[in-house]
Amino acid sequence: MMDNQAPRRSQPRHVGRTYGLRRVLIGLILGVGLGFRLAPAAPTGAGALFRFDRDTVIVWRAEMQEAGYDFVVRIAQFEPKRLFEWESSANQGVVLLDPSAIQSSRSFQTSKLFSAGSETKSKDETAIWLSKEAFRELADAGHVQVKLDSIANTWRIIRRETVPLQVNREEVQIPVIVVADSRGGEWAFYDHPDNPFFVRHTIRGFTQAIKSITTNRKNTLRWLKESKIRSLTS
Repeated sequence: MMDNQAPRRSQPRHVGRTYGLRRVLIGLILGVGLGFRLAPAAPTGAGALFRFDRDTVIVWRAEMQEAGYDFVVRIAQFEPKRLFEWESSANQGVVLLDPSAIQSSRSFQTSKLFSAGSETKSKDETAIWLSKEAFRELADAGHVQVKLDSIANTWRIIRRETVPLQVNREEVQIPVIVVADSRGGEWAFYDHPDNPFFVRHTIRGFTQAIKSITTNRKNTLRWLKESKIRSLTS
């Protein structure tokens, strides 16, 4: 659009920048005064791990001798109930964890809840994540009594460290608590009380470790449809 007004006397460039900065500052002040807030940027890197949301995808690589496969979890709901799809090279299924289990369970499962081709609901057992109370006890006392696959077990912290991890295609270093269980296994859990997922597990030549986490993609669920999600989480 053409400007039909009379030409104005040009001003030095630094004057224009000063006026522009004043307008920005005034806009911010007015916005705060009127109750507006700048939208927070989406978390990236390690900041994306404090809390998972729908469509988060976690991929572990399991290896024993020369054989290996990927194990994938896709989250449909993180809280208050935790609903996720899981998939291995041969099987797939759905797991629903009750809020009470997420909060206080002392039973951690590696196989029972992963029933191929079915929807498994758990009120007092967890998988993938330690319960919040179990993690806090482990972090504070250095040990915790749990049932590991329904067998009494003691987990003890042996060290804390950082490990590299691909998060949204960016390599970051994340803090983990490394624990030894009383069956000869070693576990590493993300060192955060609200999201203590397992990062690595090794026992007698078997290793399962996270390859990547993706939190910035949409529509990642494969077979859980909206109606099914509502019926399971309502």
